[in-house]
Amino acid sequence: MLEDCTPQAKIVGSTPTGGFMMTQDELTEAEQLARCYGPANCWTGTSGTLAAWIIRLLNERKELKQQLEAIKAQCEIASNLNRRMEQ
Repeated sequence: MLEDCTPQAKIVGSTPTGGFMMTQDELTEAEQLARCYGPANCWTGTSGTLAAWIIRLLNERKELKQQLEAIKAQCEIASNLNRRMEQ
């Protein structure tokens, strides 16, 4: 766990599609940093609302990645069945 709320993540490189992939360590650090700011507090003007949205986006990314892996597995099964039927 991060002792302070200082970002340490670096952009590590570009993917073939031009996007940037975050490592698991960077994803963990992003979540920890967002959680440092806690819930939104209109009395003190903290950036908790932004932090909450970052957490939501990280969770959405995780869910989409799991869905993509499930779709890839289904495609692999379908491809294998198709090959068997062609034999």
